Amino acid sequence: MSDKDIEPCGVWDGDFSWDGYFMRMHMKTVTQQYDMYNPRTWPLVSQVMATENNSDYRKSKVPPEYLVYEQTLIKDLDALRPLQAQRTLNRRKNRGMKNLFRYYPLNYDRNGELRAHPHIPADELEEWLNQVCRSVPTTTEEVDTKDVVYDDHANESLPKDSYLEACPDAAYDAIMKTLVDSGPASIATVARLEEELSCARKNFQEMRKNSVTKYDELAKKTQHHQNVLLKYAAYLSKGRKELTRTGKALSEEKAKVTKLESDLESCLASNIRLQDRYDALEREYARSQAMMDGLSQNLQHRTSEVASKIGEIKGLDSVVKKLTADLAVANQETTAEKQRIVKIWKELKKVQESSSQKNKATEDVSETQRKKLKSEA
Repeated sequence: MSDKDIEPCGVWDGDFSWDGYFMRMHMKTVTQQYDMYNPRTWPLVSQVMATENNSDYRKSKVPPEYLVYEQTLIKDLDALRPLQAQRTLNRRKNRGMKNLFRYYPLNYDRNGELRAHPHIPADELEEWLNQVCRSVPTTTEEVDTKDVVYDDHANESLPKDSYLEACPDAAYDAIMKTLVDSGPASIATVARLEEELSCARKNFQEMRKNSVTKYDELAKKTQHHQNVLLKYAAYLSKGRKELTRTGKALSEEKAKVTKLESDLESCLASNIRLQDRYDALEREYARSQAMMDGLSQNLQHRTSEVASKIGEIKGLDSVVKKLTADLAVANQETTAEKQRIVKIWKELKKVQESSSQKNKATEDVSETQRKKLKSEA
C-alpha cells in the first residue's frame, strides 16, 4: 500500500442509523470534523444495527452513503440485493463512474470492485473529487450553518424541458450545476441541498427497483397480467407516469386491504356466533356436569346400600350354611330313625307271625279236644 493512500480516520463507536442524512449529520456533530466530500475525515463503521429500534435493514436497504465500512461487514452487505442493485445504476452524466465507487470510495475501486482493505489511492481520490464534488473545494474546517441563507428562488433558473421532467438523474445534475454556479450560495448550502437531492434520488431509485421487482413477480402469472405489466414497465421509464401507475397499484392494494378488512369483519362475526355456541355448550356442559354429580352421589348411595346388602347376604349365607349343616344332621337322624322303624316293624311282624302260629296251634288243640269230647259223648 502506498504512503499516499487515504485510510479511515479512526473508528466510529457512536450510534448508527440507516437514515443517511441523519447519520452523517450526527457523525459531523460528534466528530466535529466529518465532511462528506472529504474521505480523509470518514471514521470506520463496524456495525449497522439501528440504535433507535435495534433493527437490521441489510436485506431491504442500502447502507448510508459517503461512509466507510469495515471490510468483513461490507463483504456481507455486498452479497445482498440492495447493494448489488447499485452495481448496475450509473449516473447519466457520469456513466464511467460506478455508483459503488461514488458512494463508498474507500470500500470499492473506480470499477465498482471490492478493495482488499478500506482505503483509496490518491489518483482515485482526485477522480472521485472531480466527479462527485464538481470542483467544490474540499475543506476540513467546520462550517457555521447558522448564518447560511437559503435562496428560495434558486430553482427558478432550472431548465424545465420535457427531458428533465422525465429524467430525475438529469434534473439532479442540472440542479447541482445551478447551485454550484450560483455565487451567493455557500458550500454548506450546496452540500445540504445535494444531500437532500441524493436522498430523494435514492428514494426514487428504490421505488423504481421495487416496482420492477413487483413487475417480475406478477409477470409469472397469466398472459393477461403479463401484457398489463409490460405496459407498466413502459410507464416505469417515464417519471410522472410511473408515479401515476404506482398510485394505481396503491389503490389496488388498498382495495385488497379493504376486502381483507371485510373478510376480517366476517370472520369476527363468525367468531361471535361460535362464541355464543361455545357459551351455550358450556352451559349445557355445566348442567350435564351437575346431573353427573347427582348421579354420582346417587351411585355412591346405592353402592353403600349394595355393600350393606352384600354384608347382610354374607350373614344370611353363614346362617344358610349352619342350617344346611343342621339339615344334614337331621337327615342322618331321620335315616337312622327310619332304619330303626323298619327294624321294629320287622320284629313286630315276626312277633305277629309267632302269635298267629300260637293261636292256630291253640285252635287246633281246641278243635281236637272238642272233637274228642264230642266223640266221647
